Amino acid sequence: MPKIIKLILVFLSIISKLLGDDLTSESIVCDGPAYINDVAFLNLGIYRGYMSDGSEYQKSYFIPRTLKADWAQSKGLCKAFDLELATYETINEALTFLKIIENFNVTAVLPTPKYLYIDGFTISGPSKTDWYWTKNGNKILYNIPWAPYEPTIGDYNENCLSIGKNRLDLAWGFNDIHCQNENKTFIFICQRMDFHLPTRVN
Repeated sequence: MPKIIKLILVFLSIISKLLGDDLTSESIVCDGPAYINDVAFLNLGIYRGYMSDGSEYQKSYFIPRTLKADWAQSKGLCKAFDLELATYETINEALTFLKIIENFNVTAVLPTPKYLYIDGFTISGPSKTDWYWTKNGNKILYNIPWAPYEPTIGDYNENCLSIGKNRLDLAWGFNDIHCQNENKTFIFICQRMDFHLPTRVN
Protein backbone atom coordinates (compact mmCIF):
# COMPACT_ATOMS: atom_id res chain seq x y z
CA MET A 1 0.00 0.00 0.00
CA PRO A 2 1.35 3.52 -0.80
CA LYS A 3 2.79 5.25 2.27
CA ILE A 4 0.50 8.27 1.83
CA ILE A 5 -2.61 6.07 2.18
CA LYS A 6 -1.23 4.40 5.29
CA LEU A 7 -0.44 7.80 6.83
CA ILE A 8 -3.92 9.12 6.05
CA LEU A 9 -5.60 6.08 7.57
CA VAL A 10 -3.47 6.16 10.69
CA PHE A 11 -4.18 9.88 11.04
CA LEU A 12 -7.94 9.28 10.74
CA SER A 13 -7.68 6.53 13.35
CA ILE A 14 -5.95 8.89 15.80
CA ILE A 15 -8.53 11.63 15.20
CA SER A 16 -11.41 9.18 15.70
CA LYS A 17 -10.01 8.09 19.05
CA LEU A 18 -9.48 11.69 20.17
CA LEU A 19 -13.09 12.43 19.28
CA GLY A 20 -14.27 9.35 21.14
CA ASP A 21 -15.60 7.63 18.03
CA ASP A 22 -15.27 3.89 18.65
CA LEU A 23 -14.39 2.70 15.17
CA THR A 24 -12.73 -0.43 16.50
CA SER A 25 -15.73 -2.00 18.19
CA GLU A 26 -15.84 -4.64 15.42
CA SER A 27 -12.12 -4.76 14.70
CA ILE A 28 -10.17 -7.74 13.47
CA VAL A 29 -9.60 -10.39 16.09
CA CYS A 30 -6.30 -11.60 14.66
CA ASP A 31 -3.15 -9.51 14.78
CA GLY A 32 -2.83 -7.33 11.69
CA PRO A 33 -2.16 -3.84 10.37
CA ALA A 34 -3.90 -1.20 12.46
CA TYR A 35 -5.15 0.69 9.41
CA ILE A 36 -7.35 -2.28 8.48
CA ASN A 37 -8.84 -2.49 11.97
CA ASP A 38 -9.52 1.14 12.61
CA VAL A 39 -10.66 2.79 9.42
CA ALA A 40 -11.12 0.86 6.22
CA PHE A 41 -12.94 -2.40 7.00
CA LEU A 42 -15.27 -4.16 9.39
CA ASN A 43 -14.63 -7.79 10.30
CA LEU A 44 -17.52 -9.95 9.08
CA GLY A 45 -16.37 -13.14 10.74
CA ILE A 46 -14.13 -16.17 10.51
CA TYR A 47 -14.51 -19.55 8.80
CA ARG A 48 -12.39 -22.58 9.69
CA GLY A 49 -12.70 -25.80 7.74
CA TYR A 50 -11.09 -28.25 5.34
CA MET A 51 -10.20 -28.07 1.67
CA SER A 52 -11.26 -30.88 -0.69
CA ASP A 53 -7.80 -32.42 -0.19
CA GLY A 54 -8.33 -32.59 3.58
CA SER A 55 -6.00 -29.72 4.49
CA GLU A 56 -7.22 -27.38 7.21
CA TYR A 57 -7.52 -23.62 6.72
CA GLN A 58 -8.98 -20.51 8.29
CA LYS A 59 -10.18 -17.30 6.65
CA SER A 60 -11.29 -13.90 7.91
CA TYR A 61 -13.79 -11.86 5.89
CA PHE A 62 -14.02 -8.07 5.71
CA ILE A 63 -16.46 -5.53 4.35
CA PRO A 64 -15.48 -1.90 3.61
CA ARG A 65 -16.92 0.81 5.80
CA THR A 66 -17.40 3.33 3.00
CA LEU A 67 -15.57 2.17 -0.15
CA LYS A 68 -17.68 1.34 -3.23
CA ALA A 69 -16.44 0.21 -6.62
CA ASP A 70 -17.00 -1.92 -9.68
CA TRP A 71 -15.74 -5.51 -9.78
CA ALA A 72 -12.24 -4.85 -11.14
CA GLN A 73 -11.68 -1.95 -8.74
CA SER A 74 -12.88 -4.13 -5.87
CA LYS A 75 -10.06 -6.59 -6.57
CA GLY A 76 -7.56 -3.74 -6.55
CA LEU A 77 -8.88 -2.23 -3.33
CA CYS A 78 -8.69 -5.54 -1.49
CA LYS A 79 -5.12 -6.00 -2.73
CA ALA A 80 -4.18 -2.50 -1.57
CA PHE A 81 -4.95 -3.60 1.98
CA ASP A 82 -3.11 -6.93 1.64
CA LEU A 83 -6.41 -8.79 1.22
CA GLU A 84 -8.12 -10.64 -1.64
CA LEU A 85 -11.57 -10.39 -3.15
CA ALA A 86 -13.46 -13.21 -1.47
CA THR A 87 -13.54 -16.80 -2.73
CA TYR A 88 -15.15 -19.86 -1.17
CA GLU A 89 -13.14 -23.08 -1.32
CA THR A 90 -15.96 -25.51 -0.52
CA ILE A 91 -19.74 -25.62 -0.44
CA ASN A 92 -19.56 -25.69 3.38
CA GLU A 93 -17.62 -22.44 3.41
CA ALA A 94 -20.05 -20.83 0.93
CA LEU A 95 -23.13 -21.85 2.93
CA THR A 96 -21.55 -20.79 6.22
CA PHE A 97 -20.70 -17.39 4.79
CA LEU A 98 -24.28 -16.87 3.60
CA LYS A 99 -25.38 -17.38 7.21
CA ILE A 100 -22.73 -14.90 8.38
CA ILE A 101 -23.87 -12.22 5.95
CA GLU A 102 -27.55 -12.80 6.81
CA ASN A 103 -26.87 -12.07 10.47
CA PHE A 104 -24.51 -9.12 10.00
CA ASN A 105 -26.17 -5.89 11.08
CA VAL A 106 -24.30 -3.61 8.64
CA THR A 107 -25.59 -5.42 5.54
CA ALA A 108 -29.10 -5.27 6.98
CA VAL A 109 -29.25 -1.52 6.38
CA LEU A 110 -28.06 -1.66 2.78
CA PRO A 111 -30.71 -0.72 0.19
CA THR A 112 -32.46 -3.63 -1.53
CA PRO A 113 -31.54 -5.21 -3.89
CA LYS A 114 -28.23 -5.81 -2.10
CA TYR A 115 -25.12 -6.87 -4.03
CA LEU A 116 -21.60 -7.47 -2.73
CA TYR A 117 -18.90 -8.32 -5.25
CA ILE A 118 -16.83 -11.49 -4.81
CA ASP A 119 -14.11 -12.98 -7.02
CA GLY A 120 -15.93 -15.31 -9.45
CA PHE A 121 -16.11 -14.78 -13.23
CA THR A 122 -17.51 -16.54 -16.29
CA ILE A 123 -16.73 -16.19 -19.99
CA SER A 124 -19.47 -18.46 -21.30
CA GLY A 125 -22.49 -16.20 -20.92
CA PRO A 126 -25.41 -17.14 -18.67
CA SER A 127 -24.47 -20.32 -16.81
CA LYS A 128 -25.18 -22.05 -13.51
CA THR A 129 -22.01 -24.11 -13.53
CA ASP A 130 -19.25 -22.56 -15.69
CA TRP A 131 -17.71 -20.18 -13.13
CA TYR A 132 -14.08 -19.67 -12.10
CA TRP A 133 -12.09 -18.01 -9.33
CA THR A 134 -9.86 -15.45 -11.02
CA LYS A 135 -7.21 -15.51 -8.28
CA ASN A 136 -6.06 -18.98 -9.39
CA GLY A 137 -8.14 -19.89 -12.45
CA ASN A 138 -9.79 -22.83 -10.66
CA LYS A 139 -13.30 -23.79 -11.69
CA ILE A 140 -15.95 -23.73 -8.97
CA LEU A 141 -16.68 -27.44 -8.68
CA TYR A 142 -19.46 -27.48 -6.10
CA ASN A 143 -23.11 -26.68 -6.77
CA ILE A 144 -23.19 -22.90 -6.46
CA PRO A 145 -25.82 -21.81 -3.90
CA TRP A 146 -27.61 -19.34 -6.16
CA ALA A 147 -30.05 -16.78 -4.79
CA PRO A 148 -33.71 -17.29 -5.78
CA TYR A 149 -34.29 -16.56 -9.50
CA GLU A 150 -30.56 -16.51 -10.17
CA PRO A 151 -28.48 -16.67 -12.29
CA THR A 152 -30.13 -14.33 -14.79
CA ILE A 153 -30.38 -16.61 -17.81
CA GLY A 154 -30.62 -14.46 -20.93
CA ASP A 155 -28.39 -11.57 -19.82
CA TYR A 156 -25.02 -12.11 -21.51
CA ASN A 157 -23.40 -9.15 -19.74
CA GLU A 158 -23.57 -10.48 -16.18
CA ASN A 159 -20.16 -12.14 -16.10
CA CYS A 160 -19.10 -11.34 -12.52
CA LEU A 161 -20.14 -12.96 -9.28
CA SER A 162 -21.64 -11.39 -6.19
CA ILE A 163 -23.44 -12.31 -3.00
CA GLY A 164 -26.93 -10.93 -3.41
CA LYS A 165 -30.38 -10.50 -1.95
CA ASN A 166 -32.94 -9.31 -4.49
CA ARG A 167 -35.82 -8.73 -2.09
CA LEU A 168 -36.19 -8.51 1.67
CA ASP A 169 -38.29 -11.67 1.74
CA LEU A 170 -35.71 -13.70 -0.21
CA ALA A 171 -32.60 -15.43 1.05
CA TRP A 172 -29.02 -14.36 0.42
CA GLY A 173 -27.25 -16.33 -2.29
CA PHE A 174 -24.83 -16.13 -5.18
CA ASN A 175 -25.82 -13.77 -7.96
CA ASP A 176 -24.43 -13.08 -11.43
CA ILE A 177 -23.97 -9.37 -12.02
CA HIS A 178 -22.53 -6.77 -14.39
CA CYS A 179 -18.80 -6.26 -13.88
CA GLN A 180 -19.04 -2.56 -14.69
CA ASN A 181 -20.86 -0.47 -12.15
CA GLU A 182 -20.84 3.11 -13.41
CA ASN A 183 -22.49 4.60 -10.33
CA LYS A 184 -20.05 2.81 -7.98
CA THR A 185 -22.96 1.78 -5.78
CA PHE A 186 -21.81 -1.73 -4.86
CA ILE A 187 -19.63 -2.74 -1.98
CA PHE A 188 -17.54 -5.90 -1.87
CA ILE A 189 -16.14 -8.64 0.35
CA CYS A 190 -12.44 -9.14 0.99
CA GLN A 191 -10.76 -12.06 2.69
CA ARG A 192 -7.51 -12.98 4.38
CA MET A 193 -6.18 -16.52 4.62
CA ASP A 194 -5.20 -16.70 8.29
CA PHE A 195 -3.58 -20.10 7.90
CA HIS A 196 -3.54 -23.15 5.61
CA LEU A 197 -2.06 -26.30 7.06
CA PRO A 198 -0.63 -29.07 4.85
CA THR A 199 -2.59 -32.28 4.47
CA ARG A 200 -1.82 -34.77 7.21
CA VAL A 201 -0.08 -37.94 6.12
CA ASN A 202 -1.15 -41.02 8.10
